[in-house]
Amino acid sequence: MSKPIGSEWSVMLISRLFLLNFLLLWQLGTGTPTFDDRIDEVESNGSLPDDEVSALQLLSKNLLSKDTTQLTLTHPICSTEPSSEIKCSCHSKKNQSVCSVIGIFLQSKNLDGSIDPSIGHFANLVVLDLLNNQLSGGIPSTLGNLQHLKYLDLSSNSLTGSIPPNLTKLHSLEYLYLFNNDLDGTIPQNLTGLQSLWILDLSNNQLTGPIPDSIRFCRKLIKIRLRLNFLNGTINETLGNLSSLTLLDLYSNKLSGIIPKELGKLSLLSSLILDDNDLHGELPKELGNLTYLQQLYLTANNFTGTIPTTYAKLINLKEFAVGGNNLSGPIPDYIGKWVHLTKLVLIGNNFEGNLPAQTFSLPSLKRLWVSDIVSNPGISFPEAVRPEPKSLFSLVLRNCKINFSIPEYIGNWSKLKYLLFIDEMQKKKCGRRHNSLFINSGGEEVDDGKNHYHNDTSLSSFNLSPSEDWAYSYAGDYLWANVNASTLVRNLTCEITNSKANIDNNFRLAPVSLTYYGLCLRKGKYIVTLHFAEALYSKSEDYSTSGKRVFDVYIQGRKEMKDVNIKEIPGKEHEERRLQFKVKINDGSLEVKFFWAGKGSLYNPPGLNGPLISAVSITRVPRKLHGWEIALIAVGCILFLLLLLAFMWRMGWIGDRELRETKVKIGERTFTLKQIIDATKKFSAELGRGRSGIVYRAQLPDLTVAVKKLFAHSNAVDEIATEVYVKKAKELKHDNIVKLLYIYSRRHLHLLIYEFMEVGSLGQVLFGTNSTAANLRARGTLGDLVDSRMGQNYDGNQTNIVLNLAMMCTEQSPSLRPTMSQVVAVLEGEKTLKDISEEIAPSISPA
Repeated sequence: MSKPIGSEWSVMLISRLFLLNFLLLWQLGTGTPTFDDRIDEVESNGSLPDDEVSALQLLSKNLLSKDTTQLTLTHPICSTEPSSEIKCSCHSKKNQSVCSVIGIFLQSKNLDGSIDPSIGHFANLVVLDLLNNQLSGGIPSTLGNLQHLKYLDLSSNSLTGSIPPNLTKLHSLEYLYLFNNDLDGTIPQNLTGLQSLWILDLSNNQLTGPIPDSIRFCRKLIKIRLRLNFLNGTINETLGNLSSLTLLDLYSNKLSGIIPKELGKLSLLSSLILDDNDLHGELPKELGNLTYLQQLYLTANNFTGTIPTTYAKLINLKEFAVGGNNLSGPIPDYIGKWVHLTKLVLIGNNFEGNLPAQTFSLPSLKRLWVSDIVSNPGISFPEAVRPEPKSLFSLVLRNCKINFSIPEYIGNWSKLKYLLFIDEMQKKKCGRRHNSLFINSGGEEVDDGKNHYHNDTSLSSFNLSPSEDWAYSYAGDYLWANVNASTLVRNLTCEITNSKANIDNNFRLAPVSLTYYGLCLRKGKYIVTLHFAEALYSKSEDYSTSGKRVFDVYIQGRKEMKDVNIKEIPGKEHEERRLQFKVKINDGSLEVKFFWAGKGSLYNPPGLNGPLISAVSITRVPRKLHGWEIALIAVGCILFLLLLLAFMWRMGWIGDRELRETKVKIGERTFTLKQIIDATKKFSAELGRGRSGIVYRAQLPDLTVAVKKLFAHSNAVDEIATEVYVKKAKELKHDNIVKLLYIYSRRHLHLLIYEFMEVGSLGQVLFGTNSTAANLRARGTLGDLVDSRMGQNYDGNQTNIVLNLAMMCTEQSPSLRPTMSQVVAVLEGEKTLKDISEEIAPSISPA
């Protein structure tokens, strides 16, 4: 066939391009089928039983929340593709293929719903993998119906509630992964049904209670991970019967008691991780039988005694960590023969003697951490190290007695990055000395009131401030993380919410040792305040809430506090914690050191186990004054006080000057306010009292007035201070109302001066308990009080209002009497008796 040429070739090319474009647009329009679409497919072709189709529909409906787009499946249900999400087992029945779901693989699908109980309807299910989603709610107990299930992984979700006891009925189950959830309660006590189980991982939950004794029946167990929970009780000695066990990880729980010697029978064990518990006693010599052991972590407990000689047989050990205990005795020589060793952590104990010379030549050793060896003979470096260490990059010999000088050949170790022997800041000359120092650890320069906090964001292992009045140094490296910017300084803008958030949301970290040097401080006594905020071991997102940070605090070379746990320092949640120490400075310099001695959480992630500090403030304690200085200050204070009193008297702020100068005109006569107050016998000639104050008799020359002294807390005090009240009160005139002569209201004194009634108050005469008014009111004929000579020349309604108002003003309980402003409001028609009755007591209405 000849090749098309010219226009025929062009037409064919255009046609093919058009067809390809159509197919691409069709594919984009249809999109990837959803889970529901795939279920509709199997429902229409009848390849799955009805109950499994219904179960898939419920599963699809609940695995995603209503706010989430539908789940898409890459392959059809029952596809034979290796990456198919829903796998099936099919067989032929009456010339028709009949299938059943045997595998559900929906890991990392961003599922944010819950697991529907219908999951128990997949009778032939072998694998259920929902790892790494955001599923919430509980674990359905119907999972216990899946008798063919071998693999169950619900890890890294947000599941809550307890572990259903029905799961122990899964006789075929080989892998059970529930780690990284929020499960609580206890581990089901009857585990006898899990006889096929190989791996049990319940790490990073909130589980409590003991490790069930029935775990001894799970004889096929290879790995047990129960780390980062709140399990208590002791370690079961029956664990020694699990002869296939290769890993036992009980890190960071609340387990107590001793390590049972029966664990020495686990001949295949390669990893034993028991750190960060409350275990005690001596290290069992039987562990020396674990010749396959590669990891032995016993840090942050309370072990005593020596390292057993039987551990010489642990020739395959790669990681040996016993820091943060109370072990003593010599460091065994056989450690130098552990040729596979990569990590040796002995810090925070009470060891004696010397390090075996061969230790420095171990070919795989990466970390060598030792501390607190101060007794004889101390540590001596060998004259030469052959061969030179090829992997050692972190060497800590802190607070150790080192004999002779540090050899120069250490500088030739090519891999060595972190070296800590002793931190010492050389004395330096100061141009100016200070009485205080404030450092914003890990943060920028900031002012907190009058205190100026220095910037501390350098990433170098040593830094002298630009002002040269302070410095810091850090040393060591992390066990589970790399040293970088994020592992040295941090700023978490929303962790601390108090007034000092600019300081406490910053912090500086250090792997092993962190030292601050205060320089150029004046001689004297100081208060050192250390500010802490545990912002790393406090988050549910990374399951670090159970972690704890423990370190020691040294000031001027002296251990001031051992095993400081930031979370246990008194203080409120989401607020800074503080520690304060008194210190005396003689030579102008101050050393504050934080040292991680192997205790607390070696958590991974985040794996940042060393000391943490938010700020350091150093303030001088005022010195004690000499006797002559105290006398001089006292004389000066007395003279100043006398001058101040004289000035205040001259201004009229104290004494009675204002009272003597304030004139009160009564009729044609004028008196001073002091004369009127004296006339009350200094407020002792009491006439009566009410809710707002006490009335006194003031006997002036040829004149008597009534003086009402208001209580300071009375509402009347605010009323008489208004111009409107003063104007209305003075203008108000009535035959039956006592005339107000004068109002005085200044600072603590508030007075109303009235005409004096010779025969007592109008209320006593007209409305007393045995008065005519009281009797008439009782009979409902209060209007009879009106003078008969007035005939009909008065307003009956107004008369009734005035009489009832007068009765209210003479109530026995002051709290039931109206205020002056309420009386004026009624008389002027602005309010009714009912209005003020409801204001006084809603349940009382006028007669």
